Amino acid sequence: MHQTLMHVSMPKEPSAWPPVPSKIN
Repeated sequence: MHQTLMHVSMPKEPSAWPPVPSKIN
């Protein structure tokens, strides 16, 4: 479950690894 989000976020935006809070904003 957690690995899926990590894998999707990593290749999508490696520079902004933590785009989770940014996306919510």
